[in-house]
Amino acid sequence: MPESTLPVPVPEAVGKLYDEILHEELSYGFVNRRLHIGFWDDPESDTPYEEAAVRFTDVVIERLKVDANAHVLDLGRGVGGPVPQIVERTGARVTGISISEEQIKAANKNAADAGFAVRAVFRHANAMQLPFEDETFDAVMALESMVHLPDRE
Repeated sequence: MPESTLPVPVPEAVGKLYDEILHEELSYGFVNRRLHIGFWDDPESDTPYEEAAVRFTDVVIERLKVDANAHVLDLGRGVGGPVPQIVERTGARVTGISISEEQIKAANKNAADAGFAVRAVFRHANAMQLPFEDETFDAVMALESMVHLPDRE
């Protein structure tokens, strides 16, 4: 297999990119809270993206197999889009991290505005150097963020 010539993601550059994306979205008066893929169950489906994104989060929630006693780590959470859905459906606590400081500010505000600040918190952190003790979490999820990690193992 030929060696890849693609550049390795640099966490600081990824954080800056998402800070800029969020700033641009805010300047237009909106924030895409679900910046991840959707799930369509039929190639001919005309399901709108927002519904397909909710459906994809449901699929992930099913696979997490968590309940109200669980603590979930969400790597690369962005502005917190699917977290209320996870908290509502499972009762689990969620800690989301992002390398983007601006996304963390927005995610904590969104959680507070939605009434989830007690069950959902967001921290600025690098997924390659997690600031948590071993066995802090019962499950981990990463929607659309693995591509930004320089070492995916």
